[in-house]
This record gives sequence, C-alpha cells and structure tokens, in this order.
Amino acid sequence: MKILIVSATQNELQPILSKYKFRKQNKNGLNVLNFSNRKNSFDLLITGIGIQNTLFNLTRLLSLQKYTQAINAGIAGSFLFVKEHGKLFQVTKDIFCDFCIELPTKIIPMYETHLPVPKNEIITIPVPGFKFPDKKINFDHLEKLTAVTTITLGSVIERKHKIKMCFRPALESMEGAAFFYVCRKFKLPCIQIRSVSNYVGEQDRKKWALDLAIKNLNNELEKLIG
Repeated sequence: MKILIVSATQNELQPILSKYKFRKQNKNGLNVLNFSNRKNSFDLLITGIGIQNTLFNLTRLLSLQKYTQAINAGIAGSFLFVKEHGKLFQVTKDIFCDFCIELPTKIIPMYETHLPVPKNEIITIPVPGFKFPDKKINFDHLEKLTAVTTITLGSVIERKHKIKMCFRPALESMEGAAFFYVCRKFKLPCIQIRSVSNYVGEQDRKKWALDLAIKNLNNELEKLIG
C-alpha cells in the first residue's frame, strides 16, 4: 500500500518523524517526507496551516502521485467541555462553517440561501474504503464526531454560539473539510483523526494541552505505521 498522511504542521507529527526516520522527498517543491517498511510506503505531506494551503498543496500532490488512501491527522479545538484534552476522535463529517451568511443572532449556511451552492460543497464526508495495512488494527474505538473547519480563530462567544446552534459540531480545525473535499474530488479513500488540545476560543496557551494531544495522536498513528 502507498498511504498518504496529511498534517498542517510538522510539529503535530514530530514524534513519528523522529522515530521512523522519515526522509525528505523531491515532490516539485512540496513538503513531503517518506518512510517505507517491507510492506507499505508512507508519504507525509505537511500542507501548512489553513484551508487554502490544504486545498492547494493536497491537490498539487494528488495530481502528481497516486495513493491507495489518505489520513488527515492533527490537533483540534473542542466545543464541548466534556471532551477532555488529549482525547482522540474520528471526524466523520466536516463543515466549511465560514461559507455562510452571518446575521447578528444566527448563521445561515450558503446552501440554504437563494445562491446555487450544493450542500455537499459545504458539508464534507470521508470517501469510504480506507483499509488498514494490518487487519487487526483500526480506529473503530475512536468516537465519531462532527467538526467544523474555519479560517477564523477567536474568542467571541456570540459567534461560537451561532456556529454551535447551526452546525452542532464537537470539534474545530482549520483544514479538515478541505482535506475531505480534495479527497472526494480525487475519489481517494480517507479518514480523519483529531486529538483535542484546547477548548474553542481559549486564547491562553497555558490552558492548552498541546504536548499531550500530540503525544496521543502520534501513539495512535504508530498503530497504522506498525
């Protein structure tokens, strides 16, 4: 199998990069690293933070290289205070929450307006068919949740409330929906896992659990790599 791992930053996956000695690849200027064992080859694409970087760099790579499947792995903020820091989840629906009309008291998704915007251009889901190299290993034990993808991070309580009321998300990232969107265009089986590092809107980094979230995320990915 040739498996693609996608992450926004190298820091999020530094533990497995160090352990498995990923090597830099020449992929037309893209930030791609590779590790291969006797059975499988893993490419790691570092897209950079945000929707635009993910859309461009993932599209560019998939235009150059074919993969069996892809996984998006990274940290996320939680809308739910019961979701403890460091816990991992599998995202099964991810929404471009900024593609909307924002009113003082609510958000209207663009697909509910008079504009010709299909719902599946805003609400993204994984392409089915992801297969683990080892049939004994899977991510079925991870709770499945809905996430939103945003270009704006902030602590405005009113906006956070409007997003929660409109989309009912549990998690927030800046790349997840873009990953699903591109994989769907290329018909590439995919999954997304996220580790909670903070509560959405929390600006005090001292209250984040970044190291714990990264540690748990990489421990889970080690099962995939073997």
